[in-house]
Amino acid sequence: MIKHGIKMSAMPAWGTRHDDATTWSMVAFLQKLPRMTPDGDKAIVAKAPPDQD
Repeated sequence: MIKHGIKMSAMPAWGTRHDDATTWSMVAFLQKLPRMTPDGDKAIVAKAPPDQD
């Protein structure tokens, strides 16, 4: 769904803008999101590489 999006919805296709490693990083983040605390979020953002977009 991240790579190809979902037609007729608000989910865009990001496959042409991000490589597979970045897509799998997004999947890993989304899996952790429900259990994440505000401090955990800040720690992940602090370790993230600079945004290329």
